[in-house]
Amino acid sequence: MKSPFADAELMHEPATVKFRGEEYSYIYSYYVEPDGQRYTTTEIDEENVRQVYDQYREKYGIPSPEEIAGIKERYGLSNAKLAAILGFGENQIANYLDGEVPSLSNGKTLAAIRNPLVMEAYVDNARDQIGDKTYGKIKERIAMMKEVVVEAV
Repeated sequence: MKSPFADAELMHEPATVKFRGEEYSYIYSYYVEPDGQRYTTTEIDEENVRQVYDQYREKYGIPSPEEIAGIKERYGLSNAKLAAILGFGENQIANYLDGEVPSLSNGKTLAAIRNPLVMEAYVDNARDQIGDKTYGKIKERIAMMKEVVVEAV
């Protein structure tokens, strides 16, 4: 990363931070001016935070924003439809795709629906919330996924 100020030098040092009651170690990045003044940019702050979030996601098996996007694509769902199926708030999926870390319960739910059989149970329970057309399309996708699994065995 290039410093927004010509004389600043990008530095890295080990650091720890508490996140959701647990300590995580990461490599803290920052710029330092010749006079010793330290600062960060939004880009560096996001990278510092991402390191911690990634450790937390890995520890608890919570899907990353990219994995959540893949789940949506796999089932052909909008943020609103996925939220309705899972019983999440309207903006939660968008927030998770933007990098917010789901709660443990929501993270485990998102991880579980990778399995089409689990997703099918959620879809069946949400039929009234998503409508017959969406319900039918998702059930077709799930049926194709189950066929692939059976053929592989």
